[in-house]
Amino acid sequence: MKALSRNLAVATLFGLSYFPTSFAVQPRLALVIGNSDYNIANGRLPNARGDAEQVAERLRGLGFEVMLRTDVRTRAELKQAVESFIGQTSGREMALVYYSGHGVQHDDHNYLIPTQETISQAYQVEDNAVSVDYLLKGMKEMAPQLGVVILDACRTNPFPKSGKGADRGLTRIQSPSDIVVAYATEPGNVADDGDGTHSPYAQAFLKHLQDPASTALPVTEFFNRVGISVEQLTDGKQSPRQELPPLHYSYCFRHCNDAVPSIPEPQRAETTPAPKPATPNAETLIAGRYRDNGDGTVKDVKTNLQWMRCSVGHTWQDGMCIKNNKLINENNRYTLDEAMAIAKTVDFAGHTDWRLPSKEELLSLVYCSSGKPKLWNDTGNWCEGDFQKPVIVSAAFPNLPRYFNEFHFWSSSVLPYDGLNSQTAWATPFNDGYGGWRAKDHNYFFVRLVRSDQ
Repeated sequence: MKALSRNLAVATLFGLSYFPTSFAVQPRLALVIGNSDYNIANGRLPNARGDAEQVAERLRGLGFEVMLRTDVRTRAELKQAVESFIGQTSGREMALVYYSGHGVQHDDHNYLIPTQETISQAYQVEDNAVSVDYLLKGMKEMAPQLGVVILDACRTNPFPKSGKGADRGLTRIQSPSDIVVAYATEPGNVADDGDGTHSPYAQAFLKHLQDPASTALPVTEFFNRVGISVEQLTDGKQSPRQELPPLHYSYCFRHCNDAVPSIPEPQRAETTPAPKPATPNAETLIAGRYRDNGDGTVKDVKTNLQWMRCSVGHTWQDGMCIKNNKLINENNRYTLDEAMAIAKTVDFAGHTDWRLPSKEELLSLVYCSSGKPKLWNDTGNWCEGDFQKPVIVSAAFPNLPRYFNEFHFWSSSVLPYDGLNSQTAWATPFNDGYGGWRAKDHNYFFVRLVRSDQ
């Protein structure tokens, strides 16, 4: 299988629906896969992993919980990732898949190729790759309110004379209602891998994911804009396409400018007036709780606390937290005393009264996507069940820093010194939410600042 060309097929597999903010839905979920490190037989794809990592960051900024998998080696591992994702999509407001790597069509079916499975003959495809149909069927059964699958795949079929189907590119997918399929180029054609850090379609897709105007458009218009950008980048050599079945609602990546369903709900006779629908201008909160202040901070409307979206040592830029190498600590981890001293010097978003949060304030950030032991887990105990890491709303607090596999953050709450042991302060690890009292002079943890905003 050659790596000379690469295709971005975008399959928006699950209907994106608008629901009023009061509707109880689970946070949006994304499975992002980037396969670069292929064996010699399949051909390496230098940009695929980087494309996936950048897409993951942008999606976190749009409120997605992201399951990122890179260089998935075997069919079993790839199938496991797909099944784990599918099992968590029921009841989701949005479910998204981004696949970047080799893909092929064989006998009118499209397949995703793991990095270390050797496929040199057509008959090996079914037993060594994962069918896109398998993903589609699973998502259709679980029926999330919204789903997006992006296939960033090599479309060159190395077995054109074996079986039926198009000789070049991925074959067309017949999508049911509320499942939109968009291709990075017309079916049967191949898409460019790109000479830079991203392929043309990945570059255009990332650009429009970052653009608030684009993400507030219906998904069909969003992909139309992406397609126009791709044509401009490739001088018309690559022309994306969409398959459009009947769509029952207006679908947007962020929140629609016109947040009214395109098809009204069936009316039934009532003796009392029906409640008025939510107005399009009603405030949209992140996770129903955080108001974006537009200055690198959010306000928790439940606690009236204003939080910095980035931890100390990171800068808010283009909807993401970027590491600031000018700060004194290379890893941006501090003892408690160092953290307290830094807080006194901070002037940010027009305020100088930033401080470390108390134990209770820090625990108010812990979010267990499994809902166990509770959704907003302020108990100090572990999140339970199948929950997403880190245990914080990534849409409000993206790019959480880590040290190895730990996300420990300091609070300002200190236990009285007993004269014997080291004085301890409360710290919460956002990998599982299970906090504890830690020696304040011998541990180095991350810091997020807060202020009261009554």
